[in-house]
Amino acid sequence: MKNHFETIRAEEALKQKTLEKAKKGSRKKLLISSVSAAVLAAVIGLAAFAPSWINGSGNDGTAESGGMFSDGNGSGLAGEIADMPSTGDLWEDGAASAPEEGAPAGTAVPESQAQTKMTAAVLDDHLYFEQWLERSNAKEFDAYGFKADRRITVKVTGQNGVALSFANVVLIDAQGNILYAAVTDIRGTAYLFYDYYRNASGAPAAIRAEFLGQTAETAVFKGQDQYALSFNAVSDAPEALDLLFMIDTTGSMGDELEYLKEETAQMLTELTLTYSTQVSINFYRDEGDAYVVKSNPFTADIAEAAAQLRQETVDGGGDYPEAVEKALENGISGHPWRENSVKIVFLVLDAPAHKTEGVSQSLLQSIEAAARRGIRLVPVMASGADEAAEILCRQLALFTGGRFVFITDHSGIGSTHREPITTVAYEVKPLITILKEVIYAYTKVD
Repeated sequence: MKNHFETIRAEEALKQKTLEKAKKGSRKKLLISSVSAAVLAAVIGLAAFAPSWINGSGNDGTAESGGMFSDGNGSGLAGEIADMPSTGDLWEDGAASAPEEGAPAGTAVPESQAQTKMTAAVLDDHLYFEQWLERSNAKEFDAYGFKADRRITVKVTGQNGVALSFANVVLIDAQGNILYAAVTDIRGTAYLFYDYYRNASGAPAAIRAEFLGQTAETAVFKGQDQYALSFNAVSDAPEALDLLFMIDTTGSMGDELEYLKEETAQMLTELTLTYSTQVSINFYRDEGDAYVVKSNPFTADIAEAAAQLRQETVDGGGDYPEAVEKALENGISGHPWRENSVKIVFLVLDAPAHKTEGVSQSLLQSIEAAARRGIRLVPVMASGADEAAEILCRQLALFTGGRFVFITDHSGIGSTHREPITTVAYEVKPLITILKEVIYAYTKVD
């Protein structure tokens, strides 16, 4: 049988070659595609389960990720931008409108301004892991005591080499202790990490996977970081999608929160998935504010979720870091995720977490719980974020098989947005399109 990873390596080499041509020797060349919204399609995957042999996993299901586009960063790489056009050149309705002068924070954006305007891009650091490792010597790389630099990739397939999603995979040491647990994505891929925390111990000795009561295992060899496991099984389609939004509503978000709320609400109303979808809208601030986390239960009523988005206002904050760890604790462990659902958390933020030992421990526990349960963390970085915030966002995405979304300056909305640390070309699209494509990536394989 052909080595699955030979195919992966070939695909990624082609992707990199294409992107390097687009860059023409520059550090990063910005690309832009059509602003047409992507049409979401039917999904392929497998209903989830959580076997008893994964400590603490419970029977709460799984989720999956996978390559988002044909080239790893976007579809239909459009022409490069030598001189960035004005926003009026990007959309027929012209440049993004500023909030009405004198309007207080938290007021609704007038209907005339509620068009698709915010721009964003997405990076999947798993596709370009070597570029991520270039940051391994940076001071901020392990600012919270953990770092995603020692990774093992596992490909799980069934009959006829078909990828199996929702397989539970663990990395174990020689004594059988679990070092990391993850869930395969829709392409049958799981990402396992070791020595990822400053106090971590134990060398990886074996990889074990379980799928529908079957178990497969392989030894881990020094210098090898890609493995394949197979089962005599077939995959079924997932039945449900659970989307959770956790949004920073401190004062620093006031420059673009109204647009974020409106466009996220619009995106939700435009979803055309063919299976059961429920949404949870949540907000967070910091200790000492009117609330630390304001949560709402999952609802299948999209109009209700959109109304919850539009009603919230900004306030509080004061210092730069926010209660990111409390937001993750609530989002991952404070909601009843369905067993047979694809699970995605969109974490919208413009600041990192506080740098204390207690916060680091909480972040670590949330990362491990999310990976074990198949919850994909997709941070969305807003204006004003610094390098520490970016590194944290990208670590959260890497550890859980997620993606890193960042809002850009091209719409003219909000304060200055940080350009990500990358040598990989990326596409700028409307934020609505990016959010849809991320969801599409976790629910469909080409």
